[in-house]
Amino acid sequence: MKTSCFDQECTAGQYSTLSVATSNSDGCTNCTVGNFSIGGVKTSCTAQECPAGQKSTKTAATTASDGCTDCGAGKWSDTGSKTSCNTQSCPAGQYSTKAAATSTTDGCTDCGVGKYSGTGSKTSCNDQSCQSGQYSTLAAATSSNDGCTNCAIGT
Repeated sequence: MKTSCFDQECTAGQYSTLSVATSNSDGCTNCTVGNFSIGGVKTSCTAQECPAGQKSTKTAATTASDGCTDCGAGKWSDTGSKTSCNTQSCPAGQYSTKAAATSTTDGCTDCGVGKYSGTGSKTSCNDQSCQSGQYSTLAAATSSNDGCTNCAIGT
């Protein structure tokens, strides 16, 4: 005759979903992306807090930072429970090459001379197309002919 119930102990990365379990692991379910469990007697998972510049990517995470990965270039995140990264919006004349950016303009860099970009999410700059008899002199150009200068007479 049973005189008590046993505690259902799920492994790390899981939580219990059954009120009437028949074994120690019966009804254990993986935590979803963005949540974790250290295991034991748990009926829910805890929200992950990935550091700024990262997002949660792992199912059945076992710690607050398990499965936290850097946002790619052109993406950013602040701290908190994130399962995706936001799109960066560098100002015109700039682009983003930084992974793990922490704000919308973190890692935005000026385009070099002869290159340009408009506003928005850019991970590279475009080549300028100055007219015949002109050359580019401007870094951080915002259009294909921004900073195009006439060549000196005789050159």
